[in-house]
Amino acid sequence: MESQKQEQEQEEQDKENKKQEPPSEYAKAVKAQAEEFVRQKKYKQAYDLMLQALDIDKSVQNYNEFIQRIGAVNDINS
Repeated sequence: MESQKQEQEQEEQDKENKKQEPPSEYAKAVKAQAEEFVRQKKYKQAYDLMLQALDIDKSVQNYNEFIQRIGAVNDINS
């Protein structure tokens, strides 16, 4: 039962991901900058940068998982 529920949730997530437009060049550049901040262990700066970019360009949503991970690390780190 649990496996079937997980499969259904994954299918819904896959459908949602297909609806999103691909990341713009701006979104890719911002993610690269955020990754550099992460390499420097500047998690708050990386997280804030991605959130600001999300307000500017909705295609940054393609990186929601990345944003959530940075947010979690930032919470642990602070």
